[in-house]
Amino acid sequence: MSPTPSQRVLPLLTPCRLCEVRCGVDRLAGEVGPCGVGVDARVYNAFVHMGEEPSLVPCFTVFLTGCNFRCVHCSDGEQVERPGLGVPLDPSALAARVAATEGLRSVEFVGGLPDVNLLAVARCAELLPPHLPVVLNTNAYFTLEALDSMSGWVDILVADLKHGPGDCAARIAGVDRYWGIVTRNLLAAAPRHRLLVRHLILPGHLQCCTRPALEWLAAHLPEVEVNLMTGYRPLHRVAGIPGRLGRRLGADATREVLGWEVTGRLTRLSVDGAPTSPLRRRAAAPGPSGTP
Repeated sequence: MSPTPSQRVLPLLTPCRLCEVRCGVDRLAGEVGPCGVGVDARVYNAFVHMGEEPSLVPCFTVFLTGCNFRCVHCSDGEQVERPGLGVPLDPSALAARVAATEGLRSVEFVGGLPDVNLLAVARCAELLPPHLPVVLNTNAYFTLEALDSMSGWVDILVADLKHGPGDCAARIAGVDRYWGIVTRNLLAAAPRHRLLVRHLILPGHLQCCTRPALEWLAAHLPEVEVNLMTGYRPLHRVAGIPGRLGRRLGADATREVLGWEVTGRLTRLSVDGAPTSPLRRRAAAPGPSGTP
C-alpha cells in the first residue's frame, strides 16, 4: 500500500527539512524553528475566495500562520510573526465545510506559508473531496525532499518568484541563497505539478527583480502560467516609511514592464489575473517620449 500524504511528510519534521532554512529542529519533540510553527497548524481565516486566478476560483482558501520569510511589506505580517494566533486547524471540520460548499473549483492553502505547515495540509488533503485540486500557495523556498513528498496529492503549485539574483531577498525578506533555491525549485516542480508563477512588481525594483525574473521565466519556463501582479501596497514595517517601498506602484512602472520585449516570450502571461496578449502589451507601453 502506498504511503498516505501525511506519512510521506512526517519524517521531514525530525529533523525539520521542509524548507531551505534547514534549521534542523525536531518538531515532533516540540522544538520550534525560525518559522515558529510546531506540529499542528493554526488558521486565521478561511473562506470562499473569488480574487485568485480565474482557473482556480471559486476556491476555498485556508490561511495558515507562520512563515520562514520576514518580508518587510508582508500583508499578513502579524500572523507571520505571531504564529500562535488563530485557531487550531481541524482537518475533519475543514473537510466537512469544503464538502458542504457547492461550486468550488479548488482548495487552496496559503499563509503565512503552507510549506512550513505541510504535515497539517497533508492531513487535510487525505480527507478533502478527491475531485477538488489541492493548491499550495508557496514562496518556493522548500527543499527537494519536501517537493518529493508533495507528489500525488498537491495538484497545483502557485509559486512566488519574488526577487532577482541580487541582495534584495536578503534585505527585504531576510532570506539567503534565494535566487538559486527558488529557480531550482521551479524547474523541479514544473514537470510534476501544474505550476502557476506569480511576480509582484515592487516599486523601485524593476531592473533588479522584475526584469531578471521575467527573463529567467522566458528562458526556462516560457509556457508556464505567469501572473504579473501590480497591487503592491506599503504595509507592515514599510508603511509610512520614506523610500521606494514606502509608496505604491505607479501606473508608469506597469506600462514600462509591459513594453519590455521579454513579455512577448511568455506565452501565458496575465496581469493581475487577466490574460494579456503581446499586442495589448505593446499598446500599453510608453512611447519614445515616455508617455503611452
